[in-house]
Parts: sequence; C-alpha cells; structure tokens
Amino acid sequence: MPNWLLFAIASLIWGTTWYAIKFQLNGTSPLLSISFRFALAALILFVSLAVGRQRLKYPLRHHAWFALQGVLLFGLCYWFTYLAEIGLTSGLVAVLSSLIIFFNIVFGKLLFGQRMLPKLLLGFLLGIVGMAFLYRDELELAEKATSGWGLLVVAVFSNVFASLGNMVSMRNQQAGLTVSVTNAYGMAYGSLSMMLLALFTEQGLAVDFTPTYALSLVYLAVFGSVIAFYCYLTLLGRQGPGKAAYTTLTVPVIAIFVSTLFEGFTWTWAAFVGLLLVLSGNWVALRKKPVSTPAKWADNEKVSSQ
Repeated sequence: MPNWLLFAIASLIWGTTWYAIKFQLNGTSPLLSISFRFALAALILFVSLAVGRQRLKYPLRHHAWFALQGVLLFGLCYWFTYLAEIGLTSGLVAVLSSLIIFFNIVFGKLLFGQRMLPKLLLGFLLGIVGMAFLYRDELELAEKATSGWGLLVVAVFSNVFASLGNMVSMRNQQAGLTVSVTNAYGMAYGSLSMMLLALFTEQGLAVDFTPTYALSLVYLAVFGSVIAFYCYLTLLGRQGPGKAAYTTLTVPVIAIFVSTLFEGFTWTWAAFVGLLLVLSGNWVALRKKPVSTPAKWADNEKVSSQ
C-alpha cells in the first residue's frame, strides 16, 4: 500500500475506536472488556507469526519485559482510558491522549538521557493551555465538577502508563526483539493481567454479549489493535517516527468530530480555541526532528491511539 493509504487507514481507525469503546461500557466490567479485546488481538498476531514461521520461543528474561510492556501499554493504560470514558465524551479523551508525546519526552530524558529541545516545552505549554480551554465547558457545571475533574486525572494517568509502556517497548526493540513479537506477547500478558485484576477486585465475570458489544469488541481487536498497528508500524519503518507520529494530529480531530455526531458534543468558542491550541502544540513538537532518537524508537507512540 502507498504511504498515504497507510496513514489514512491508521488515522481513520484510531479516530473511531474511541467512540467504539463506549459500546464496551454496557455494564460489563471494563477489565473484562479489555481482557477480551487483547486476547483476541494476541491470538490473531500469534497465528500470523506462526504462519510466517517467525520465532516464538524466548527465554524467561525476555518474558519479564514482554509482561511489563503488556501490563503498562495493553492493560493499565486501557483500563484508565475506559474508566475516563464512563463520564467524559470519547472525543475529549482522544484529544487528551495526544499529550503522550510530551510524557514520552519527559521519560525519554529521565530513562534514556534524550535531549529536550525548547520547542518541545513550548509545544507542551500550548497543549496544556489548550486542554484547559477544551475541558472548561465540560467541567464547569457544579453538579459534575468533582467527578469530572477526577475522570480527567484518570485520563491523564492512562497516558502516563502508555508512555511508560512505550519506554519498555523502546528498550525491547533495542534488545533486538521485533515489534510483532513484543506486541503479541505484550497483548497476551496485558489480557491476562486484566482478567486477574477483575477476579481479585471481585468485579464479577458477567458479560452482556449484546450485538453492539460483540461487534465493537471485534472492531477494537481486529481493526484497532491489529490492522491499525500494522499500518502505523509499516509507515514507521518507511518514513521514520517523526512523520508517522503525525497521526497524533489527525486522530483527535476525527475522534472529536465523531463525538460531535454521535455523542452530542457541543462546540463553543472555548472548545474550538482549545482544540487549535492542542493541535498547534503537537505540531510544534513534531515538526522536523523533535528528539534525537534511535531508528527503532516509537513502536506504539500514540496511541493509544487506542
């Protein structure tokens, strides 16, 4: 596929998965929904690896890193995202997820000694101010103020976990492990961790397998967790992390317009200004080469994008 088509598919899929998550919140524990999603995605990846006769056996020391990546990137990150979407519109949570760029910058500096350029700090400040405008009308209602701010904090922490998962993924790739393998095992371990957490927290194992729940689950697993990652990672290999990361500019825009159509998100001048500031901050951070990084960097930068 040409690069423009890879970019378009990844952006369109990830721009709609945020709304698809809403159909997973039908009374079924978010932990179970996440576990099912990544169990199915992992199964598909393992089958594809087996068909391609790629190596599947690794020593235990590698499995420890697979598990850490899975718990952070395909477990806790998504759990907090699902919790945030219980009370916030999917478009707003999607826009907030773009701040993972700046968490990656901070953790990259602390853990890998990467340089922090002034324009990255400028982009971060623009993003924070934009978030304040974007969420202002959503959170100013007194009856929703406490829960609204709490869910906002939950959404922020989902990005912290995702960024830490990116750091582990970066370490795994530098150790010579392929993205396909680390994602397959990571999704499997992430699924298992969420299932165990559901059992230990006594949230129950009842699942309401309505048609919309089942269809959204398949869409999130097959399209959101397998196909979109394939397109994004192929683009990453061809053009590098800088250009591939521009999906963080298109995904929130698509997601918030989907939210406008189906969730009744109301546009105000503050929301419009906020979205422009967030996208401007991301553009400032991503233009040219924001950080000097190894070619193996950023297998899941985004995304979460979800």
